[in-house]
Amino acid sequence: EAAIHDGRSGLLLSGGVDSTYLLARLEATGRTPVALTVRFPDAPRYNEDDYARFAAESFDCPHQLVSVSEESAAATIEQIVCASTQPMASWSAVSQLAIRKHARREGIDRLWSGLGSDEIFGGYDDYLTYHMRLLRRVARRPPPAGMQPLLDAALSSGREARRVLYPSVAQFATPEALRPFLAQPMASWDYHASLADFYRASLGDKPEANPMELMVAHEMAHRIPDLLLSMFEGLARQNGAVTSYPYLSPDLVAMASGFSP
Repeated sequence: EAAIHDGRSGLLLSGGVDSTYLLARLEATGRTPVALTVRFPDAPRYNEDDYARFAAESFDCPHQLVSVSEESAAATIEQIVCASTQPMASWSAVSQLAIRKHARREGIDRLWSGLGSDEIFGGYDDYLTYHMRLLRRVARRPPPAGMQPLLDAALSSGREARRVLYPSVAQFATPEALRPFLAQPMASWDYHASLADFYRASLGDKPEANPMELMVAHEMAHRIPDLLLSMFEGLARQNGAVTSYPYLSPDLVAMASGFSP
């Protein structure tokens, strides 16, 4: 844990398990952050402020709502795109920017985020989807004796690999949809070849790795640095905030990666 910060700190609080646990840990070490929760007035079905309010009140923590309307979201798209190192499909960047602008106005210069917990603990439906696809493939066509099922999939044809290898790549459109609009060589590019290379190399390093562990490894190697941190950190720096991501502690990632499916 970091040393107690002299400035004013804030916590990105949804009221879910990840952020509420961080709030509990901060309180236990004598720090009471300002809880910051995004609220969407034009899309109430996405709001989580009731959960967040309950969590903040349970720990007697100051709680502030950050409103993100359709109009304000549209006005920030250009700034988000310019802050990104590559085109992104993560709409949560709109919320991230709104919170960081609010924090700057409130004099909050240190933020705590639960980013990474879903990735290392298998919190997305896609983890289960791809794991079940692998199990069905093994039942339908068992790999050669002694071969790891995921390695068998990585060595198969492109279409077979697409069905089974977890990509963790946020895309605006599928390669098939983009192809008619791209010039060569990009029109022929297929990231699944790189994906298969990643899984083959990972299994070369650790042949006994289970499928969930390999999915987490890909998240840590690509989604977290290439998609999330490259975008969110750029927005944070623009607004003068230092952000801590406790769930991305190497020791915690290593422990979570070893869990069985």
